Amino acid sequence: MIKRSSYERQKRSARLRQADMSAAGRDIGVIPAVVNPRRRARCKSDLKAFLKTYFPAVFVDKWSANHLRVIEKLKTAILHGGQFAMAMPRATGKTCMTSFASLWAILYGYRRYVVIVGATDDKATEIMAKVKMSIERNPLLIEDFPEVCFPVAKLEGITNRCKGQTYQGKRTYIDWHDDRLVMPTIEGSTASGSVFESVSMTSANIRGKNHMPPSNEMIRPDFCIIDDPQTKQSALEPRQCKKRMEIIESDILGMAGPGKRMTAVMTCTVIARGDLCDEVLDVEKHPAWNGERMKMMDAMPDNMDLWDQYRVIWGQSQREHRGSIKDATEFYRKNRAAMDAGAKPTWPERFLPGEISAVQSAMNILIKSPQTFYAEYQNEPITETDEADQLTADLVAMKLNGLDRGVVPVGTSSITMYIDIHDKLLFWVISAWGDGFTGSIIDYGTWPRQKTPTFTMDDARYTLESEYQGMGRSGRIYQGLTDLAAMYLGREYTRDDGAIMRISRCHIDANWGPETPVVYRFCRQSAYANILTPCHGRGIVASQMPMSSRKSDSGEKPGLEWYISSNKNKRGVRFCAYDVNFWKTFVAQRLKTAQGDPGALTIYGSKPHQHETITGHICAEYFTPTSGQGRRVDVWQLRPQHPDNHWWDCIVGTAVAASVDGVTLEAIGKIEVKKERKAVKLPPYIPS
Repeated sequence: MIKRSSYERQKRSARLRQADMSAAGRDIGVIPAVVNPRRRARCKSDLKAFLKTYFPAVFVDKWSANHLRVIEKLKTAILHGGQFAMAMPRATGKTCMTSFASLWAILYGYRRYVVIVGATDDKATEIMAKVKMSIERNPLLIEDFPEVCFPVAKLEGITNRCKGQTYQGKRTYIDWHDDRLVMPTIEGSTASGSVFESVSMTSANIRGKNHMPPSNEMIRPDFCIIDDPQTKQSALEPRQCKKRMEIIESDILGMAGPGKRMTAVMTCTVIARGDLCDEVLDVEKHPAWNGERMKMMDAMPDNMDLWDQYRVIWGQSQREHRGSIKDATEFYRKNRAAMDAGAKPTWPERFLPGEISAVQSAMNILIKSPQTFYAEYQNEPITETDEADQLTADLVAMKLNGLDRGVVPVGTSSITMYIDIHDKLLFWVISAWGDGFTGSIIDYGTWPRQKTPTFTMDDARYTLESEYQGMGRSGRIYQGLTDLAAMYLGREYTRDDGAIMRISRCHIDANWGPETPVVYRFCRQSAYANILTPCHGRGIVASQMPMSSRKSDSGEKPGLEWYISSNKNKRGVRFCAYDVNFWKTFVAQRLKTAQGDPGALTIYGSKPHQHETITGHICAEYFTPTSGQGRRVDVWQLRPQHPDNHWWDCIVGTAVAASVDGVTLEAIGKIEVKKERKAVKLPPYIPS
């Protein structure tokens, strides 16, 4: 009996020692003191200072005016409530700002239950990961907010320790999972028991969120960040846009509970006209959201002519230097003052490695994709275009007129030629034009000629360099122009009715950077100088004045969105400038006009496969309607993976040359730049 009693005492003593050891292991011990109380206090009422002070590696650059507006609205929402929707340009750090602003709200006790809503599960998890990593690893937060960070550090990344963790013998009730954080319950902590949660827009768990802290009070979400609530796919589907809007209005704003108004901030990027974000930002449709659109560029550059030259060099540089735009950047460096004039970037410090300024960065995005630029960086999306409206191979195949190569159709009054210059090849097209701009492409090709019907400029076997060995680039281009002109400009063409005609006007691409003087010199010195004109295509957009509205200089010859310069040209040759966007739309309409109708453009031959390569050039571009200054303009852009559009440029150039030569279109209203119609509000219907 004595021995058994002694054994029981030993077992009990061992249990107590083990319990004490377990309790000691669960207890986090003494929480360190705040390292810099003044720093912590300084940021308490200043969100901007908090972000810069505690996240210096994230917010490196100087704040832009847009950033400051967003920070002020976040602060207002956190401290005073309300709803705000803010569209910011893509890649301006809005997710980091909102995530860390929410952390500010929790750490200083301004909000007790914050929910961040992402467009997808992955996005929501990504946002939560940023917050978790900041609390676990940010050295400044660890120093100044030990009552939050120290208990988290004691978990050592093992979430199973949450249930047993104690401080001074009391449970901390900490929760540390991928989608839900409950801050440790520590007496005196302003963040004690607060909740930070993330959820996706389409999650089934978005409703009914609440938390019961040790005080037994029920708390519900009192602040919500809706970060980019749509995906590219959902933005293009009206039903998904409507569904997500319903989720926001009912489920998300209803999380606060009956009779309570949810404080919410939505940061978004418009993807397409009429998408969820575009609708929320409309202050007339959704005034409660106080929507505001922020742009990458508050004003575009004045001198778009130089930017058009930059665009050409940009494309050539990428082809010649395997994706590098160093030649375009050098052109910009030399002409920066003139190219920057009038431009107002909202964040001057925002540009990529290899770029010189925010203006150049913005224009590079615009060149790559106007639609992306206006939607995701300007938050003013341009109208979507049905693919059926674009030029297609099937459409081109229907425009063969059955005539032999080089035969001029009856009714032709002008034969024009256009030459597009490149380092490797000269592309050219000859077209015949008659009344009403009825036209026919009667011949086309390259110089030097290629012996295969299908090729790209990159894989061309016969080039200017192989044809004129030992010459420099300028010499090759000059000699190529000379030989090409001798081959065609003096040739006689037989019209279908037996009449003999010659090319009456030939325009040559002069948008070729350093080799532009070669074109002018050739046009001045050639035996065919009387019909040669250097040409500069300029992409006029809706926000710019159309060429037809500009004030002409003395001696200029104005025309249909083109003009011939005065005799004061410093190179001694008059040039032609024309609106590329206008004329590409003009020629596209000629191709869309049914064969046999006035104004139709056709192509010689009867076998579509013989025109496979030029068809690829014609269909290499697409247009996107844009609006501004009360008018609509189709902006033309090269399709991805379709580098060759050179014959398309030539066809358009022959149409401009025909207009200069006197060919007119009677039904001019068909191609006139369209003016936007203002919506007319009708009076309500009153039955009689």
